[in-house]
Amino acid sequence: FDVHGTKQTFNDVFQYYLIEITGQKTVSYRTNDLKFIYDFRMNQQAGLSREINFKITAIGYAGMKSAAVQLKVKNNQAPAIQGFQALSGPNLLMCSWNDPLENNVPDYAGTIVQVASDQSFTDIKKVYQSSSQFLDNFDLADGKYYVRSAWYDVFGTDNTVWSQPVYVDMKFQVNWDEQDVAQLEDLLELDKKLEKS
Repeated sequence: FDVHGTKQTFNDVFQYYLIEITGQKTVSYRTNDLKFIYDFRMNQQAGLSREINFKITAIGYAGMKSAAVQLKVKNNQAPAIQGFQALSGPNLLMCSWNDPLENNVPDYAGTIVQVASDQSFTDIKKVYQSSSQFLDNFDLADGKYYVRSAWYDVFGTDNTVWSQPVYVDMKFQVNWDEQDVAQLEDLLELDKKLEKS
């Protein structure tokens, strides 16, 4: 640099970096640390943003400053859920999926399950969230439903990648034939038989 006729290096005129970070809110940091790290905790304090814009300006003495350099970063939502299954049980929707931590989803926060009466999910009946890594059961009345699921990360449930719909017929009934009825009656009469012996 040539400052008032004197040659100076960047280090001679450099004072600090002004780092403006814009997500939910805009926050500014002044640092001369080349290893500055904007971490998850700092992001939480600024409102937790999935997408952040960094604007970095080198500030020098006597009002000197560089042109701002901008960088946009984004943490994509968790990938599509793997191995999702939904089965009916006694007034329970029984769901399971592969462990997201074994599928390289380090910022996994939970699984969301939607239950609808139609395959296009325009009539959603229930929404469940689970922090379990691989299975959960949810109360659900008898009926015919479509179920889909997605993993979500620590940034929330926006832009989730839904599984294919699974049809579930929630009807829990025991089919009794004449032999079953006879065995039950025999069991109910067991105390009388014991008294006779």
